[in-house]
Amino acid sequence: MLKIFLNNPGGYSLPRRRFLAAAKAAGKIKKNLKGVVEVNFVADGEIKKLNQRWRKKKRPTDVLAFAWGETKKIVEGDFLGQIFIAYPWAVRQARQCGQKIEAELVRLLVHGLLHIAGLDHKRPAEAKKMFSSQEKIVSEIFK
Repeated sequence: MLKIFLNNPGGYSLPRRRFLAAAKAAGKIKKNLKGVVEVNFVADGEIKKLNQRWRKKKRPTDVLAFAWGETKKIVEGDFLGQIFIAYPWAVRQARQCGQKIEAELVRLLVHGLLHIAGLDHKRPAEAKKMFSSQEKIVSEIFK
C-alpha cells in the first residue's frame, strides 16, 4: 500500500482527497509503489535551489522526485522517497494550459510518484509509457 505524507509549510490549498485517490491509483498501476512518500509543497525559490543542487540546473522547475537510493528500483523498506512540487509554478502552469489547478497538482504528484517507481522520460519510448500512465491516472481521478 502506498501512503503519502503531505508537508505544506506554506499553507497552500491542496486537494487532499484527490491526492489520496491518485496515490491509490498509482499504486495499482505500479505495484512496486509500497511504502511512504513525503510530498513537499514549496515556493519557486526553494525548488530552484534544489534543482541547482541536485540536477545542476540554475532554474526552477515544477516537480522534483527523489527515490530513496536513486537506483531506478524501489529499495526495501517503508520510506520510498520525496517529491517536491513548486506550488506557485503549478498554479501558473495550470492557468497557461487552461487546466484546473487541482488537476495540475494531481498531475505533478503522479509524475513524481512514477519517477519514484522507476519510470523516466529521457527517451521517447520511456516518455510514451510514463506520460500514458500519468494521464491515465489523472483522467481516472477527474472523470
